[in-house]
Amino acid sequence: MLELLTRGNTVDVIVLTRDDHPIRAEVLDAINSQQGVTLHLHRVVGSQRATDHNRWQTIARARNVGRHLGQSPWVMFVDDDVR
Repeated sequence: MLELLTRGNTVDVIVLTRDDHPIRAEVLDAINSQQGVTLHLHRVVGSQRATDHNRWQTIARARNVGRHLGQSPWVMFVDDDVR
């Protein structure tokens, strides 16, 4: 499926963070170093709720919010601790 992503495509990059601190520089550098595509960066803060049984519920909720952001045919999720 990745072969369908060609030069000039637009990708909405959804960065999931745990709080509203600045996104780590190495994460932004890695995103900005991508070539051959146009990237639109979006950020979703995934705040834990008292009703969450585990962190996966928090992450899933944040991803569900993020999937409604942007308008490109491609979406990429990036966690704030991944480069």
